[in-house]
Amino acid sequence: MSPCQPCHTKLPKLLNKCSIRSLCYIVGIAATIGRAFSGVGQPPVMGVVAEALVQQGFHSRGTITTIYFLSIILAAILMPLAGYLFDVLGARRTGLIVVFLLSVSCFVFAYGNIHESIYLLLLIFVSIRFFGQGALNLISTNMINQWWTKERRVVQGWSSFVYSFVMFGILPSCLIWLQNKYGWQHTLGILGSLIVCVMIPVCYLFYMNDIHMYGLKTVCDTQVQQRYPMDEEEYEMNQAYWHSEDEQDEQLETFIQNLSHRSYRIENSLSSELKVTNWEECHWIDALKCSYFWKFSWCCFSWGFLTTGLFFHLSAIYVQMNVYGTTSVSNTFWLIGLFSSIFSLFPSYVDKAHDLRPLRITMFLLGFSLLVIHFVHLRILEWLLGITIGSVMGMMNVYSVVLLAEWFGTKHIGKIAGVNQTITQLGSALGPIVLLKVASWTDSYLGTLLVCSIWPFLTILWLY
Repeated sequence: MSPCQPCHTKLPKLLNKCSIRSLCYIVGIAATIGRAFSGVGQPPVMGVVAEALVQQGFHSRGTITTIYFLSIILAAILMPLAGYLFDVLGARRTGLIVVFLLSVSCFVFAYGNIHESIYLLLLIFVSIRFFGQGALNLISTNMINQWWTKERRVVQGWSSFVYSFVMFGILPSCLIWLQNKYGWQHTLGILGSLIVCVMIPVCYLFYMNDIHMYGLKTVCDTQVQQRYPMDEEEYEMNQAYWHSEDEQDEQLETFIQNLSHRSYRIENSLSSELKVTNWEECHWIDALKCSYFWKFSWCCFSWGFLTTGLFFHLSAIYVQMNVYGTTSVSNTFWLIGLFSSIFSLFPSYVDKAHDLRPLRITMFLLGFSLLVIHFVHLRILEWLLGITIGSVMGMMNVYSVVLLAEWFGTKHIGKIAGVNQTITQLGSALGPIVLLKVASWTDSYLGTLLVCSIWPFLTILWLY
């Protein structure tokens, strides 16, 4: 079959009469529901279950902690597999597989009597972490990337707003209430039942494959014309573009002048590596060769490493600082959750840059927050800590899913995002362990955080 005339799939019958914009909103809402349910694999859920296992005497706290962080590392290594399935099978089929296996994992953990075995416990932790926080979140965020272009940041921002509100506001309190009332096993059973009753119908009915597979326009952006099918003239122009390095600058200028629509994402503010990236042409291998990808991934690794390490040891840090008469960990997390939700909208309405500037801003705020924590005994600076950490969490929740799509297109976004997610989650796994070891050697969390605050500022220098 000619590349100019690809085969299109049909829309589901339920959505066949919907307008294009309605389809986009349906996809955005469905993906947001999926992101909310991906919280089953996040620390608020896993932490509650792990604490219950310790309290009931099945395993020591050290054993549970080791199992938990090993599960994060192993789940991170599997993330490229989730991205590959997303690109090959599409959001709907991959989503159904992931949701089904996530619900099975919850039921097996709850009623399978496997919590006494260390190896089975590690396996089930890896399963819940991978299918929940990893694969379901990757599928949901990148489905939005494939259906929205000009308004992508707005949709991702509001999706992250809901996600942060659920993660920090609703989920922890509901889980604690359910555990106190029914026990941790029935709590997991309830979560598994909700996943089956809610997410399987949502995936089957409203999770959609890439919009180009349906022969539709890149919708919700009137500036962008239909990418498929390409006419012969456009296809020849695309093929004629790839010249030797000596001819690229001259050919690029001529190509842009002759191009009658914006099938290519061309950002003059970016480096020459990113001047032309197309849904049809940008292969994931080419993306991994780009220095922008590795700078971006390093920022995500730093974000995961430093924030997870800080969150995991925040209680011990407050004990060492003797500030419990002034504040508490729950107050700080409440502030972080509040400002994380608010700043999720920052990339949508305030800073719309497509280059490395958003990463420089978040790295500055991350380094500054590690300095502010030394003065958290002052009430006003506790609020400042909540604002700085919350802004980092909120903005990175959006930037970490939109920048790759803006730079490299969406045809291979699953594989590209899968590799990036591996790097990010490895940072999240290593952060608490390394911070604990260094604090043990130096007998001080504050000195360790002071040294760590230099890390984001050095990263800013590399990003210029």
